[in-house]
Amino acid sequence: MPMLAIRPLAAAAAALLLTAAGATAASDTPAAAAAAQAQPEPAAAETLPPRSTDKLRFFHSLARRMSPDEQARRTFTVAQAQPESAAAQPLPRTPRPAGALVYFITPADGETVRSPVVVRFGLKGMGVAPAGVASPNTGHHHLVVDAPTPPLDQPLPADEQHIHFGGGQTETVLALPPGRHELQLILADANHVPHDPPLVSERITITVEE
Repeated sequence: MPMLAIRPLAAAAAALLLTAAGATAASDTPAAAAAAQAQPEPAAAETLPPRSTDKLRFFHSLARRMSPDEQARRTFTVAQAQPESAAAQPLPRTPRPAGALVYFITPADGETVRSPVVVRFGLKGMGVAPAGVASPNTGHHHLVVDAPTPPLDQPLPADEQHIHFGGGQTETVLALPPGRHELQLILADANHVPHDPPLVSERITITVEE
């Protein structure tokens, strides 16, 4: 009787082994392999993971799913979008003759005056031309009022303390409050850039009385 009980169990086990072997053999056939390759792989979620290493893995997996042409297009687009860190190009400077001089005709340095103040510009060794007119050995005046000398290798600022005379004017009238004031003249080229070397007047000080 014990032997009769074991034989059915052994037969069942052998049947299970034969079934598993048959399934394995079937999966090794060319048709089964082709069917397995035809099954689409689940697409990975294309959301950016939080960590940098995970981001690299994400982009690598994304690139593997692209065709070579698509990868080339993506690479070109990203490269074009990167900002260029080109060095700032120096502005062109206009040469001026040696010995040129810009100065104040009036008022004189240290003078006490009343407002409004008439300011006349003097220039030697060069001519006056309006802004935008690029003529050799010429420029137009700029008046600095109560401000430091601005950078002389770029266009001069334009505000209440940096007055442009782009029409070629050689004098102006200033309404100044009572007190001490500093004035300076700068000649600049057609683009409001000081010449090379810059032509700058001596800084003068005047006192406006009440």
